[in-house]
Amino acid sequence: MKQPFERQQNHAIDTGTPQNSDGALYRLAVSPAEAARLTSVGRTKLYEAISSGALRSLKVGKRRLITVEALRAWLAAAEKEAANAR
Repeated sequence: MKQPFERQQNHAIDTGTPQNSDGALYRLAVSPAEAARLTSVGRTKLYEAISSGALRSLKVGKRRLITVEALRAWLAAAEKEAANAR
């Protein structure tokens, strides 16, 4: 007697790529234009932060990237500075 067809689970293979809690992949670094869009800050202000050293970035070939970690740290520092100014 044949067994009823069992639906196989679609298990993700662990590739070491970070994922959100729902399993969706997320980026480790973004371009300055994408960082500006994500933070609702102008590109000019973003490049000023990079130039001053307030926002860490790196170059890979000719492309400038900002890690999501650096972006979060920069925003946290700005938030802390704003709270201290009150």
